[in-house]
Amino acid sequence: KVDEGVSERDPNGWVQLHRNYHFLKNGNLLWMSERDGWHHIYLHTFKGKLIKQITSGNWEVKKIVAVDEKNEKVYFMANKKSVFENRFYSIGFNGKDLTLLTKESGSHSVKLFPDYSGFLDTYSNLNTPSRHLLKDIEGNLIKVISETDKSQFEEYDWSYPEIIKFQTDDNSTALDGIITYPPNFKKGKRYPVIVHGYGMPGTQIVYNRWGSTWNQFLAHQGYIVFSLDARGMSGRGEEFKNLSYGDMSKYLSLDTAAGVKHLISIGIADPQKIGAWGWSGGGYFTGLMLTKNADLFDVGVSVAPVMDFRLYDSIYTERSMGLPKDNKAGYDSTSVLSYVDRFKGKLLVIHGTGDDNVHSQNTTWLVEEFVKHDKQLDIFYYPNRPHGMSGGNARKNLYKKMITYFNENLKGKPLVRKSN
Repeated sequence: KVDEGVSERDPNGWVQLHRNYHFLKNGNLLWMSERDGWHHIYLHTFKGKLIKQITSGNWEVKKIVAVDEKNEKVYFMANKKSVFENRFYSIGFNGKDLTLLTKESGSHSVKLFPDYSGFLDTYSNLNTPSRHLLKDIEGNLIKVISETDKSQFEEYDWSYPEIIKFQTDDNSTALDGIITYPPNFKKGKRYPVIVHGYGMPGTQIVYNRWGSTWNQFLAHQGYIVFSLDARGMSGRGEEFKNLSYGDMSKYLSLDTAAGVKHLISIGIADPQKIGAWGWSGGGYFTGLMLTKNADLFDVGVSVAPVMDFRLYDSIYTERSMGLPKDNKAGYDSTSVLSYVDRFKGKLLVIHGTGDDNVHSQNTTWLVEEFVKHDKQLDIFYYPNRPHGMSGGNARKNLYKKMITYFNENLKGKPLVRKSN
């Protein structure tokens, strides 16, 4: 006889793969599930019968950190306080005594002591670089282990990013974005914009944590740097995430366009100078913006990109896209190749010939499509370099190439005159 045990189904999307489960000594099982529309912790018998939903609400448990069976407590990370933050909590097996253990605003990472007497807490936020704190199990501060000297950043005119909200084009949903301004930003002046994107299903890019030094470098070059979480990304429940199912390009293109139009409408973005860049899934994002959203985007740098998801590994792609034979329309809609005929800007595609994650065949297919439509494309290959372009000065060369490309093509005269 075979017992089914715990199982998960999602007829409107996909089951998020995870290792967030814990077998208890009494034979029961702690399990993570989206069955009520949000990632939460459940207690089951070994045979799968539900005993108790331990956490609940319109927020997501991100990770089970540890389980104290003696005191019947679960320690976990969640975004209950804010969709932009991961904080540390505890709760009883009975679903009572939910306790926030990291009261500082920001994104936290913890290491719990084996005897559950305390933990090490590392966190940062948009205004505070990394701090490392020793705390007791109630979350009380015992000692500051170390903290980053912020003056070293302020010496170079660090620009503190700002999280914003804007509406989708159909006004159905409020979305989140994050902006890094040039240090000398002046209201009333319009700036060239570089959108850094990723946008893969179930991912998140807008967080309350210390910013990227590369974003700072771009801002110091005079660009506004912008990112957003489109519909189909994570942190806001199963229904929001599942909007990317079957066609990951639909809302990624619509919502990115809405975000850029918002920056234009509030008078800070130059509508004639909109750029994009990204790596891997972000390389796909960049290719999509320069083709499907060609009326809005002028210049892009796409690194190690997927250009057609028929060429990417099936365990990742088919989870959120289904099988190619069952979803030809979705795969065609998601493919950058489908929109090359719209292209009218400048695009630099960079790939390592030794990339065993996103094969350089993606770029080869893209080149063929550009030839077919008699379009011009800039290509640079790093011989035998892997997906991360490591080895032999390649990464330094890549970032220098990227900023040179933007400075030469996005800061100059508009390539295509567009109406506001």
